Amino acid sequence: MKIAISGFLFPFILLICLSSCDRINQKQKHPQSLMNANAYTDEKNISRYGDSLDILVPEYEKKQSMIYTLGDYSFYITAYLNNGEPLLYIENGESNQYGHIAKYYYLNKGKVILFKENHHNESIDFAYQSKKEYFRNNILFFAESKKGNNSSDFNAAPYAPTKGANLDLDSTVSFMTDALKREGKFNLVFEGITEDSRVRYIVLSRPGLGTYRTVIRVEKEDEFITELVSNTEKFIGDKLHLDFDIIDDEAVYKSGSIN
Repeated sequence: MKIAISGFLFPFILLICLSSCDRINQKQKHPQSLMNANAYTDEKNISRYGDSLDILVPEYEKKQSMIYTLGDYSFYITAYLNNGEPLLYIENGESNQYGHIAKYYYLNKGKVILFKENHHNESIDFAYQSKKEYFRNNILFFAESKKGNNSSDFNAAPYAPTKGANLDLDSTVSFMTDALKREGKFNLVFEGITEDSRVRYIVLSRPGLGTYRTVIRVEKEDEFITELVSNTEKFIGDKLHLDFDIIDDEAVYKSGSIN
């Protein structure tokens, strides 16, 4: 009887231990656990932190800005937050001259500790390029980069140490926050409505040269859109409250009102 009980208990105890270990591992991989860690003082640990966030942040609150254009460059900001605290900002941009640009800002306890910038431009040598910069207390201490003529070469290439530049991280974070909240340079007002191939676009801008502009595609009209179309002149210069989605790198209208 004792042997029978032991034979039953052993796999049961083993199952409990494995389950406990799995929960511990899950907790260690959780963003809250990552944020509470104090070991992000070298590039290897910081790089692992960034890799973990890439996997985990889609589970968290997501905010996106409108798509802003200034000159040849258009971009939008995506932020991932945990209980209101930003974990990751991403700037997705497109330029005829520079191609596609993706900038990633990884934060720990409110500070950027890793900046990654990826470029893809088929019109130049080394069409794929990437650079990582590592920070302690907003001060750069290490940088690395890699490049490739095609995606296969790029993915196979290792990162190698390179020279970096100290970024003004606080100003950059403020810039992205303003873009998300439509404040500062991004406090845009109603300019009008345009039509292209029978599709309407809401246009927002600011007076003056060198200012940002944005357009929002209207796929389904509601009472608010009907009012804007009927009385366009009345609303020019007003700030609109607009809900939208970013779909295939385009802002698509959901609902709106006058602020």
